[in-house]
Amino acid sequence: MEIGERRKESSPVMPGAPPCPDPSAEKPRQKEISIAMLLDQFLRPFWSLMLLTGAGGGEDDGSSSRYSGSTSRRGFSYPDHQGSTQQLELRAIVEVFSRWKSTPVNVVCDSLYVVGVVSRIERALLKEEWHLKCSPYFVLTASKGMEPSWTPLLPSMTVPGHDGPVRSAGSVTAAVCAVHSEISGLGRYGHCSVLIKPNVILTTGGFGEEDGQHCHMRSFHMLIKHAGCWKAGCLKKENPDKRWDERLYHSVLCLLNSLALLVGGRTSPSSAGLGMLGLKLPETCNASDPDDTSVEPVSLQPEPAALRWRHSATEVIFKGEKYLFLYGGCSAMEPVLGWCFLHTRELSCTVIPVEGAVPESRHSHSACSWKGGALIAGGLGAAEQPLGSVFFLRELEHGFQWQRVETRPPLIPRYSHTAHVHDGKLLLVGGVFHSSSVPGITGIDIMTGLCLNCTINVEHLEWPLMLHNHSSVFLPNEEEMLLVGGGGNCFSFGTHLNPEPVSLSLSSILTSH
Repeated sequence: MEIGERRKESSPVMPGAPPCPDPSAEKPRQKEISIAMLLDQFLRPFWSLMLLTGAGGGEDDGSSSRYSGSTSRRGFSYPDHQGSTQQLELRAIVEVFSRWKSTPVNVVCDSLYVVGVVSRIERALLKEEWHLKCSPYFVLTASKGMEPSWTPLLPSMTVPGHDGPVRSAGSVTAAVCAVHSEISGLGRYGHCSVLIKPNVILTTGGFGEEDGQHCHMRSFHMLIKHAGCWKAGCLKKENPDKRWDERLYHSVLCLLNSLALLVGGRTSPSSAGLGMLGLKLPETCNASDPDDTSVEPVSLQPEPAALRWRHSATEVIFKGEKYLFLYGGCSAMEPVLGWCFLHTRELSCTVIPVEGAVPESRHSHSACSWKGGALIAGGLGAAEQPLGSVFFLRELEHGFQWQRVETRPPLIPRYSHTAHVHDGKLLLVGGVFHSSSVPGITGIDIMTGLCLNCTINVEHLEWPLMLHNHSSVFLPNEEEMLLVGGGGNCFSFGTHLNPEPVSLSLSSILTSH
């Protein structure tokens, strides 16, 4: 790598900013000027470093990238690069972002592909796969004779806030849930599954396999337990010609036995969030033939507060009235969002006072109803770092109050998990961790804060169990949990999904506190 530098004698300086470029400096190539002028029509540049990349047919033999500051002009090249020009320019941009991690950088590039990739990084679909991407790799070293002095490849990493061993509650065995069905569609991610009545589960949205191809799921599926066996079916649509929302990362609640409410979600990272959709279900379901069940959409008034995804929607109670508590999530414009209350009758925003220390805004968290309030756990904060905090939104006479649940030991930060409450215990299922110790299920005693981890024995499964982007349904009478879907897609490893529902017996962890 060659680096050259040319300093300027004097330039007018803005307070707190680097000197302005010298007009008499060597003119950049005409291609770079035209690109800069084009980008200036759409984006306002930072008063900071500027990266100029070029990878083909120029004076640098197709393997150079230059970055330019206001007081110097330096360059570096990759003569040994053997990939495509797009990969070369991405390599140069990664180099700059690695060197200036906390400095704003302007990127001028003649590759529409590279500009698109960089501009979409923060809205990428593959958050979970990005954080899990190193899991399949390990480094094996060996020596013969005298033991050499080892130099670690990476500095030792510690989990934030984790200062003690977590007690173990043993393990539970994952078993394939035998489902009688001739259709596909339960292998998906980014979906929602909800218990609409005893032994009846509704699954909506997500991305998975349908009609032999990977796509946004267009059908609604129902699981019905009859005579000890689960049967799956694809619900009939009252208006089959109408294209319904094919949403991901939404939430679903059952307002009544016959009405399911879909809140938020999106179709793509750059599109505006979707609003609310009501699904009118029949009063009774045909247990012997789920395919014979019909569903009808219900028109709802648009509510701007519902335009979000990776959020949570929880039912809370204030002065005897039921409200929907929409918390967190993100949008095309905001990395994280706040909260709002919707009255269940009008489904419009209502102002209710909330006091106490406000939790850090987040998305990809979990939320559960408990004692008229809501329990919020984990998630990704505005800085895209996993959070390990648990908060309880407690009902008061004049509103609500945030209370932090102090866990012992501190909870391992996580996101993209699911959660359930049973008999005063908060159960966190799966998720993505920045830790070498990854528990399958974490049980938290809400009153004492005591944490217990429970591993999941997957030896009876024929595929690796993926506990992110999944949905889970807790069956309290059986003390059993049903995991539906989960997984994701990755450009390196392809699309991997949990193809069938998985059953977990939780009797041991529920009695271990």
